[in-house]
Amino acid sequence: MMRRVTRAGICRSPRCLFAPKRVLMLGLATLMQCAAVYGGAAQNGAPIFAPVCAAREITVLTLIEDHALADDLAPIKLSNAYVDMLNARALCYAGRTADAVAAYDEIAGALGQLHIGRRE
Repeated sequence: MMRRVTRAGICRSPRCLFAPKRVLMLGLATLMQCAAVYGGAAQNGAPIFAPVCAAREITVLTLIEDHALADDLAPIKLSNAYVDMLNARALCYAGRTADAVAAYDEIAGALGQLHIGRRE
């Protein structure tokens, strides 16, 4: 399989951008980051990442991964969803749990269900 690379060296192929190994590593990095922040916050007496936010983040991250593997959404839409997820995570860490949950729900709604074999 040949990868398409632009002059800037950026791969634009969805299979390259969201390769299963890359998505798995991204998920593991996210979990490690959450664990590090959770552990540090618990030791310092600071607010911790709300469990409802963690559950919604797993749901959204799984949707992003599933859509990437199914190749049914444009890569830019998946990238935007991931950035929105990071913003929702920041809201959660800031203690704005209700806003974060609403943001996670909006992301999940925007991604929608899997449409295997069709691309938007």
